[in-house]
Amino acid sequence: LAARDLLENAAAWAEFATVAALAAFPRAEFANWPQCERILSHALAVLESLPNGAEPLVAADLARRSMLYLFARGEYVASEHVGARALKILENAHGPKHPDVARALNNLGVLHMELGRYADAEPLLTRALTIREDRLGVDHPSVALTASNLGIVCMELSRYADSESFHKRAAAIREKTLEPNHPDVHAGL
Repeated sequence: LAARDLLENAAAWAEFATVAALAAFPRAEFANWPQCERILSHALAVLESLPNGAEPLVAADLARRSMLYLFARGEYVASEHVGARALKILENAHGPKHPDVARALNNLGVLHMELGRYADAEPLLTRALTIREDRLGVDHPSVALTASNLGIVCMELSRYADSESFHKRAAAIREKTLEPNHPDVHAGL
């Protein structure tokens, strides 16, 4: 009876397992690393068991949380793999121009930056910036974040004029949208 129920409701069981793993997986803050470590293998097993293209949307959150923890630990290759899975799930669920897709693209772009792969980071961040501008507006703080990241990429690629332009744009958005004493107003300057 249980095996038949599992086969008939495989999608529901997959979503249940994903939700359970996500609920147990804390934010990737250093104080939470012991719990993250205990849950990580379960989270990755759940993600691996999900059929490609038919993942529940909550699987993107589980993949993102796993990615951020792996990234924080310096396990960049594993982080990249899980982050790419999160991006694919989000694109399948929302289409290619959703703000959540932009966040996943930004996360992967930052990962490539950490690996020194600036040429690989640039198209991811450029796509994220375009989505954020179109969907959130040109003065949204998330646009400032991605513009700042692109400024760093351009600096590392010796494109100093582009770098300055992105950083100035990010600073202008922050000055416009944040309180004058907010610490992010002068970030990247």
